[in-house]
Amino acid sequence: MLALSILLGAGFGLGIFVFVAALRREGEADGALRRWRRRWRADPESWLVQGGLGVIAGAAVGLITGWVVAGLAALAAGLALPAIRRNRQAQRAQLARAEALPAWCEMLRDTLTGSAHGLETVIKVTASVAPLPLRADTDILVSNLGRLSLDDSLRAFAERVADPVCDQVVMGLLVRGSGDLASVLSSIAASARQELEVRGRVEAGRSGLRWTARVIIGITLLLAGGIALIHGDYLAVYSTPLGEVLLAVVVGVFACGLWLMERVTRGAPPPRLLSLDAEAQLP
Repeated sequence: MLALSILLGAGFGLGIFVFVAALRREGEADGALRRWRRRWRADPESWLVQGGLGVIAGAAVGLITGWVVAGLAALAAGLALPAIRRNRQAQRAQLARAEALPAWCEMLRDTLTGSAHGLETVIKVTASVAPLPLRADTDILVSNLGRLSLDDSLRAFAERVADPVCDQVVMGLLVRGSGDLASVLSSIAASARQELEVRGRVEAGRSGLRWTARVIIGITLLLAGGIALIHGDYLAVYSTPLGEVLLAVVVGVFACGLWLMERVTRGAPPPRLLSLDAEAQLP
């Protein structure tokens, strides 16, 4: 019976995973796979610790409750929640870098206006005093200028930051010979601030939805824990094979609802204006 319950729970979880994967487009799935690989290579130790904590949480819940499905759900939560938190941190860091770009753009404009030096020299001068969220990227840009052309270095910078605001700045610098670059940078900085204001309002709305999701999760867990402590016999049915199947259905529906809510609060990344991948696909 225990083995059957384990197989049923694992099969149900696998079915959810396959269903979710089928809903995603092939290109998006490939992009997500590349992002996961980059994150794993960047910090494999944290992923191993995360996996170990997930296994411990799943084993603890399974042993305490005696429900195999509950143990598998705790294992999945232990693996997913740190990844979701890491994604939130990455989104905040990305927004901070985007918000720093107009200030750096204005630094370039002011330095160009009051200097007779070329753009490459101005970039090197302003890189060391760029806003902190952008400092690492501008330092890499300066290091690339020593081995790549200015245009290639700017394109690599845009690809590394991967934000449409950065694409606007880089595109303005790439067409530097078409007119007054200082006025171009001024207009780019102004339009970028307007775009970031809209993105900030959208992100504030998503934060409210995230708090709603946390409240729903907290109330559900408190209710389940309270029932288990006060009326443990009421939940004894879930210790049977049929109860494990029903519990798997309940957990699966709850997990799908949370996944959909997480997708809504995460949103889609803003479309890029300049991308090496998009250029590579052009005939």
